[in-house]
Amino acid sequence: MSEELKHVSPDAIIEFPTGTIKASTLELMLNKLPFELGYCNEDNIFTWFSAKPDRLRPRRVKTLGEKVFDLHPHIAPKVRVLLDRFEKGEEQNWILHFPNKEGKAGRGYKKFIAVRDIETNEYLGSMDATVDLAIFEDKAGKHTPETIKRYEKAEEVPEVEIRQTQVEGPAADYKSDEVIIDFETGKIKASTLDTIIRLCPFEMGFCDAEDNFRWYSNNPTRVHHRRTSAFGHSVLKLHPKVAHHVRVMLDDFKSGTKDEWAFWFPKRSGEAGQMYQKFMAVRDPETNEYLGCMDITVNIDQFFDEEGMEAMKEGAVPGGRPLDGSGAPYVAYPNGEKMPARHSRRHGEAGHPGGHPGADLHVEEMNP
Repeated sequence: MSEELKHVSPDAIIEFPTGTIKASTLELMLNKLPFELGYCNEDNIFTWFSAKPDRLRPRRVKTLGEKVFDLHPHIAPKVRVLLDRFEKGEEQNWILHFPNKEGKAGRGYKKFIAVRDIETNEYLGSMDATVDLAIFEDKAGKHTPETIKRYEKAEEVPEVEIRQTQVEGPAADYKSDEVIIDFETGKIKASTLDTIIRLCPFEMGFCDAEDNFRWYSNNPTRVHHRRTSAFGHSVLKLHPKVAHHVRVMLDDFKSGTKDEWAFWFPKRSGEAGQMYQKFMAVRDPETNEYLGCMDITVNIDQFFDEEGMEAMKEGAVPGGRPLDGSGAPYVAYPNGEKMPARHSRRHGEAGHPGGHPGADLHVEEMNP
């Protein structure tokens, strides 16, 4: 990273292309995700990770600053091949399935992704996103929380007072391309963190404690058509048809009655896709002060093929597939067997190992 960039604390307010937000608030949001994230820079040095509680894969602050090859000497040649392919642009991502904490085969999901500058395509390093797919297994069909569902059959929906004025947000201390944020779990350039969030297999949004829309992740294939011109508007105004639902949810967050609301539903555009959406209260970890509401939206279909989606509904073990067709990811089962995800079947059926450079690479070995 350039020495000309200023190092700042997480208390700094950063202006990103899609919103201005305090770095510590963004960190709290990342730590609340069901996904855990990690990043190695362009020199293959382990640089940063999200401090998600109860992680599937252990991360240690003491390993920050070390080469990933040194952290994994017994598989260093395989790691080097994968990262070389990322740097050369020969591969954009690589996916592994592995047992989750309960030992259920295929539930653990880890996606390695090449990180590149959005404008110049310069290679910035590699990231990984890990999640326990078991959290999505019973999320077929449509689900609305009971507290909100009561309005669906109501003859009269209660009126909600909606503020029409746009509220100016906090002034930014820095722009994202000017600073490196010194988190407890690593130092990372703010613009690189923004790129990492764009590459994640989900999208996010945030409104502040006064319900003003302030920030969103600019994922290329996002479901929600968010726009920067909406910043400072009340989220009630932005969603007038369901303002009463939003009011109930935010009031519960502010009162401390609830900390999260989860919904799931088929994609409303008519396209194939099962969506999972979760709203969460963001609170100061020391004072418990309510800082705002974040949301995460995930297209569950991306993690499963058609057979896997049926298996998810039945509670069986689904197989995986590459998200963009670039290379064949491998599934690692408890007995050590590995097979290309494109050939994977439900647990217990045979697979066929292939010639991918990481064919003998276990996901358990890939965690700094």
